[in-house]
Amino acid sequence: MLKADKKLSTAKQPVKKNPVGAPRTVSPSPEDTDKLGQEMVKWFIDNPDAVHFSDWYGIEKKILQKDWKALVQLKEFLAHYETVRHMLKKRMTSGIIKDSFGHRYLTMLDTELRDHERAIKQEDAEIKAAEQKSFTADDEARLATLMLQIQSLQAKKSSS
Repeated sequence: MLKADKKLSTAKQPVKKNPVGAPRTVSPSPEDTDKLGQEMVKWFIDNPDAVHFSDWYGIEKKILQKDWKALVQLKEFLAHYETVRHMLKKRMTSGIIKDSFGHRYLTMLDTELRDHERAIKQEDAEIKAAEQKSFTADDEARLATLMLQIQSLQAKKSSS
């Protein structure tokens, strides 16, 4: 038994390419990030039919979504991202985009609207929960009456 364990432990282990830390990534310089943001704003101005960020980053620039999520967090890019977000929001509300489609994406672009809709849902949920919790003495009396009526009907049915 001991020899088998020894053989397993001396087997060659695969060599790791990056033995320490996270995989290496390459980030653009702050100047390149700012330039990329400016390109995005210009592209959205030149393409008034574009309705989503992925039109630019996925199709035009071939940026992966995980890299896009990191890019929008960079301070050099954020102002450009916010500018385009407001441009897209304006497109959604001006009727350029079909209403049902526009409203669907509007909550992604308009943080105030999204927060407002969340607050309404939260308030509705709280009201519903409060209504379900409130069981008054009158409700209890009506339930007792109903139970007596059911028992009475069952008793009549079984005696017939």
